[in-house]
Amino acid sequence: MNYYRLNTNGENKIWRKYFTFAERFILNENEVKAIDFIMQKSVNNIKIQALSNGNVVKNESFFTKEKMPEFSKIENVFFIKEDIIDVSYFSNLNGINFIDIEVDGIFSKGYKLLSFDMIIDCIDEINSKKGSFEFFSTLVLDSLKIPVQVDGFFLKNWSRYGEYITIVNEKLKNCLLRLPKSNDFLIFNEIKITENI
Repeated sequence: MNYYRLNTNGENKIWRKYFTFAERFILNENEVKAIDFIMQKSVNNIKIQALSNGNVVKNESFFTKEKMPEFSKIENVFFIKEDIIDVSYFSNLNGINFIDIEVDGIFSKGYKLLSFDMIIDCIDEINSKKGSFEFFSTLVLDSLKIPVQVDGFFLKNWSRYGEYITIVNEKLKNCLLRLPKSNDFLIFNEIKITENI
């Protein structure tokens, strides 16, 4: 089975048509980290904040040239605009769930945060190399520590900021690629796997 680190395309030609979001989640008017709410069984009222020139905007009508992106991420956790996804389409996959995310203020649509039932450390410490920058790093996973019964999971202990990394297998990758605009927004970086027996 192939595994991929999920990323978003950072090219300006993609993002210039869309507004962005503050790099934080909001719960009951307070900033909250994804690691603090992501594994709770019942999560309500999680919000994200739209930005224009670094300032929070609470009304979609403010944006005249930009629109809501179909995909985005905060703290390496991905969310998908609710009108392009039918979560029942993902029901045959294991270990995956979606959390409703609202945009703070008056906005026509919300998002579905892609979440997983498992957070694991399956890093092959011997063959992986952490550099000061991502392009100097090499992530290798240990096949014996990868849960075979799930189609995606959060990887811990790799991000230097303590954030989770979204890891998907081939099945979940193919489901995501069927969503509109996924080829524009999503990048799947294949991860090396150490085949230990």
